[in-house]
Amino acid sequence: MRDNLYSTAAKKSPVTGFGRGLLKGLLFGMLFLTAGFFLYIIGFNYVGWFCMIFGIILPFIAPLAGAANNIHGECPYCSNDINAIPKNNAIICRTCKNTIIVKDGRLWSI
Repeated sequence: MRDNLYSTAAKKSPVTGFGRGLLKGLLFGMLFLTAGFFLYIIGFNYVGWFCMIFGIILPFIAPLAGAANNIHGECPYCSNDINAIPKNNAIICRTCKNTIIVKDGRLWSI
């Protein structure tokens, strides 16, 4: 590892992730429910039923998925609070736009 690496502690933030997951679950659930209804009406019965059932179940599953992945910590570059879901073990700080690596429960500068 290089000498200029700096890290801060990261912790799971299930409450914020739960709220984001609930919002996305409700929005996409309504989308699938509406699309399923129209597919059923125009004659795609089985696909329509599948979409409607998925639209009913999605608002209950999405908050759990969002709560499991959300990370909260301090940016090692600008010390701003970060609350995000990492993609490929990396987060981009919204303030300083630097990439931060999430590894071993810590936020690492690169």
